[in-house]
Amino acid sequence: MSLTTIDRSEKEIKIDLPQPSPLVLNSDSSFILQPIVENVDMPGYEFIMTLKLYYKDKMPKPITFKKGDPLETYCSDSTVITLYPKAQSPIVIGSKKRMSCKILAVFNISKQQNNLLKTYPLDSVKVYNYVTDNKYILSISDKAYFNRLITRYNHWK
Repeated sequence: MSLTTIDRSEKEIKIDLPQPSPLVLNSDSSFILQPIVENVDMPGYEFIMTLKLYYKDKMPKPITFKKGDPLETYCSDSTVITLYPKAQSPIVIGSKKRMSCKILAVFNISKQQNNLLKTYPLDSVKVYNYVTDNKYILSISDKAYFNRLITRYNHWK
């Protein structure tokens, strides 16, 4: 990870803060789970309490408009993820309300959920779009992904 970089060459200021590599849940990268490390500019005080899920809930047939690009994916303002740790009860987390057509769902994890993710490897994730009623179950290839990250960036030490 690098230190904070501020780019003042454009009209708006962009702050580049290092984040861990995301967990890509399928081969075409249409489901990406990104843990967000808070306080990255404060060594020793970093923690993970937020997960962002970027996903595409594809329509069977795109909707075309007279102007602009066709709409190929559904939109959503409510997503639920279910994380399946090995030999444990599932962890069910509802997203914060946020309408998005390039779906970005934001989840805050509790202390208990954090401890489960730190302790047990994950076998799979279920993504449920409450708006469309579509469900996706995705297996995880790197089962220790959250174990490593949350051990390194543990909010509740």
